[in-house]
Amino acid sequence: MHITLHSKPSQSIEIPLHYNHILQRVIYNSIDLELVLFLHDKGYVSNGHSFKMFAFSQLKGNYEINYVFSYKNTIVKGYSGKLLISGPRGLLQMAVDSGLGSKGS
Repeated sequence: MHITLHSKPSQSIEIPLHYNHILQRVIYNSIDLELVLFLHDKGYVSNGHSFKMFAFSQLKGNYEINYVFSYKNTIVKGYSGKLLISGPRGLLQMAVDSGLGSKGS
């Protein structure tokens, strides 16, 4: 299953250029803690491979990369954008029911 989250911030925001850990935290924060610990620490194992059960795209949309201060390496995001999340229907439904994608999340 795939869900697409759309964002339209009321003002410009700055996020780190390497933001994947932040998106992962937002997704995990919307899921039951016991399931989060299982997925993060172990995952489902099949044929010796561990599966963490969800994946997400890079942020899509209009933004600028801030190279003015090379040590900062941030993305200045001020326009509409979207994020695609893929995973099992039950897991994604739980995340949405818990508030993932709601205003302010």
